[in-house]
Order: sequence, then structure tokens, then C-alpha cells
Amino acid sequence: MLSRRCVFSLSLITCLLMGAGLVGADPPSQRDTLLRYGDVIEGQISETRPEEIWRFEGYAGDLILIDAQADDPGSLDTTLTLLDSQENTLFIDDDGGEGYNSRIGPFELPGDDAYSIVASGYSGHGAYMLTLVNLRTVPAIKLDKPLAGIVDSTHPSDYFLLAAPADGDTLLRLDVHSDQPTGDPILALYNAAGYVSGTEEQGKAAIDPFVPVPDDIYAIVVSWNPDTRGGPYELRVSQSGVELLQDGVPQTGALNYDEAPAYHYFRGETDQQVRLTVRVIEGDISPRLLVETADHDLALFTSDCHMTLETSIVLNLPRSAVYAIEVQDGLPTDNPGTYEISLEWMSD
Repeated sequence: MLSRRCVFSLSLITCLLMGAGLVGADPPSQRDTLLRYGDVIEGQISETRPEEIWRFEGYAGDLILIDAQADDPGSLDTTLTLLDSQENTLFIDDDGGEGYNSRIGPFELPGDDAYSIVASGYSGHGAYMLTLVNLRTVPAIKLDKPLAGIVDSTHPSDYFLLAAPADGDTLLRLDVHSDQPTGDPILALYNAAGYVSGTEEQGKAAIDPFVPVPDDIYAIVVSWNPDTRGGPYELRVSQSGVELLQDGVPQTGALNYDEAPAYHYFRGETDQQVRLTVRVIEGDISPRLLVETADHDLALFTSDCHMTLETSIVLNLPRSAVYAIEVQDGLPTDNPGTYEISLEWMSD
């Protein structure tokens, strides 16, 4: 039988060993768990843990997407940073996802390396869900071939790949539909430059028209709407019903000062010269114009005229692209009206 002195000594040794283990362990904010593509993990940002670092092995050409979604969007505004093994910053995002959530991608990794994801809070504290995806392995959606899925609080997002047509002549429509009254999924579209368009920001049921850059690669994200219980959905990509303006073929539109602008689109070539004419047909309206590339990258013309019944301008097109014409009523009245818009190809 052991004496009380021996029992005390063994207990003391045991306590010392347990204490040494706790002191030597890495803090939860510096996790050494190596993530794999497809992993979905839970994290926590707090005053004592302002950031968490997650690591993964990536290879040159991997097309990745990183998603951070707060459990309570009202309590945590997430931020994501992607670093290489030399701690060079490759990408930073604050609000690229829905609301104040963060999203990086599609981003093509520059080489074989050990990469780090730093998840932090721009403001607030709380739990979040982090997803790492290799977009080259997710389902690819094709024209008029819908895909289905389910998004809810336990599975907040699905990811898809879309390859733009090579001809550059097709305007697309992207829509996500749920048959359940409790389901209202959010649709968002991204390319290498970041966010392109989405149903949450635009307040629309679909992205229409979407003007893809020929041969470009896009990521489509279908996300759970926290205001609903979620459920099954169907995602479809189809040809847009929006007609491009053609030489000498006018289109008509309606305006009201309190309503959203009207849009028209045309395709032009580098150094082409076109004449754009807008005139009022009926009503007490004054059309204001914004002409830009459909990707919002370059503005060509803007007018802020009042009491103008007709505007005619000549544009020299700087690049081969689809151009968008935004038409808005410049009179602060509640009187609706209609207008006619036309293009004349002056040179090729």
C-alpha cells in the first residue's frame, strides 16, 4: 500500500504534467489544422481572439473561392486576407459576400505554396463559418441546363462555375427559383476582378441581362437568405430576352422620377462612331443619360440636363464591347412619360 506521502507526490507530479501541456499548446487563434478544398469550418472572433489563421496547400492554377459568413450578421462584420508562405498579401476582402460577409474569389493561385487565410472582424464579435472551394471541381452550369440544390442555416452556400461563350454575342439571364414560400435564396456573380452583380444588391429576382466577357470564367454563389428558413432551389442560365439596339431600329421606354432607371444595350467595335438620340414621346419628363461599358469599367458620356426634350450625341467607341445606356428622368415630378431611343452607325 502506498503511503499518504507517496500519493501526494504522485498527485503533484500529475498536476505539473497537465499544467505543462496546457502552457505548451498553441492558442486556438493560431490553428495548425491544414484545410482541404471543400472544407467547411466554424470559427470565433472575440476580444481576446481578434483573428484566426487557417492554412492550406495550393497549387499553381487552382481557382479558389474563400467564403466567411457570420452566424449573426448583425454582430460580426468579417474580413478575409489571403497570404502566401512569405506572408505577402495576395487579396483582401471586407464586404464581398452578402451583407457584411467576406468573400475572395475566383482567385487563381500563382504557384505551388502553403497559403494562409486570416479571418478577422472589421467590427464586432461572434461565430462564423469559413468555406474553402476549388472552383475547378464544382459543378459547371450550362445554358438551359438547370442545376438544383439546398441552402439553409446548416448549409448556407452552393458554388458553381460558368464559362462565358467565346463569341461574345450572347447576353445571358441568371435566375434562382424556390418553390417554397420559406425559401428566397440570394444569387451573386463574380469574376477575377470581384463582384459583378447579384439579386440582393439589385433588388431583382434575376440578373438580366448579364453581359459576359468572352472566354472569361465566372463563379456563381447561391446563398441562404437569413430572413427565411431556406430550402431547395433551382438555378438556371438562359439567353436574355433583352434586345440589343440595332442600327436605325428605335426602342421605346417609360420613365418616372421615383422609379428605377431604364436600360438599353448595344454592341460596338473599337474606333466605331455612333450617333445616339433620345427624344420624349409623351409626358412631362426629361431623360438624363449615362453611357458606359456594360461591365461599368468605363464611362463615355453623362448628362445632367433639365427640361430637355431631345438629346443627340456622337460617341467614338474606345473598345469592342457591349455598352449600356442608363436613362433616368431628370425632372423631380411624379409625372410618367415615354421616350424613344435610337442609334445610327456612322462609321465602322
